[in-house]
Amino acid sequence: MHAAVKASRVARVLASSFVHRKSVEPSRPASTYASKVGKASYATVAMASVPDWRVLYFDAPTRGEQVRLLFVATGTPFEDVRFKFPGGIKAFQQATMSDDSPLAFDQVPCVEHDGQAIVQTVACMQYVGTQLGLTAGTPAGDSQALSLALGAEEARNAVFYGTLIPVIILKYLMGITLARAVTRWWRRGRYERWMGYFERLLRIRAGPYFVCDKLTYADVAIFDFLQGTLDVGAYTAADLHKDYPLLSVFVTRVRTTTPHLNAYLDKRGPVLKAMGFEK
Repeated sequence: MHAAVKASRVARVLASSFVHRKSVEPSRPASTYASKVGKASYATVAMASVPDWRVLYFDAPTRGEQVRLLFVATGTPFEDVRFKFPGGIKAFQQATMSDDSPLAFDQVPCVEHDGQAIVQTVACMQYVGTQLGLTAGTPAGDSQALSLALGAEEARNAVFYGTLIPVIILKYLMGITLARAVTRWWRRGRYERWMGYFERLLRIRAGPYFVCDKLTYADVAIFDFLQGTLDVGAYTAADLHKDYPLLSVFVTRVRTTTPHLNAYLDKRGPVLKAMGFEK
């Protein structure tokens, strides 16, 4: 297909309902399958020269949200392409004629940078974290950060999704309060197991963060898991403070020491509200 015709077709698809886009200054030029349609206000740090970054993920603040948080936390401009679930990816692939789609394995999140497309969540976290300086800076520290980010994904599957999905389903059968109470009882073993792991790791580390004395991408991954789990509401901030005080302090520290991130989360709201399941 002629390049100009293809670009026109893609621009029309991206303007449709399956996706909305945000970008921050300085803006990046349109690619062969994308056109600039808006600006985001939450990344407030503008730089004279920045790398071109694009994040592709669903609108829901679930697994891929942690990748966005790396940019938000550092005030780094990026283009935020948000697919509607579940048809957004398929429409995107059709718009790019499949062979040009950066979505290896037909999965998101995906990070595009300098002509490369990185997929799989932890690979995205490691790459973006390294590029933005959110690493320990030593081979051992970087390996530890990777292992913690992988552990955070296991915890997310077991606890965050393990409470999010039943709360959403049960909400329609018994109301949100009882749904949270039932899920709390049902998933307690998972919750205590993973919170216990991370509490112990912070105690052993005896520092403000999990890897070193500064924020790393692993800390952002763990923070996003913890904050998301609290947002679901089967377990609360009061529960965390009572039973896992180091984790409670950690969550507070990340929010208070990264004002861009804190402002973004305040504007976004809790996960269920952001997804439209709670007012």
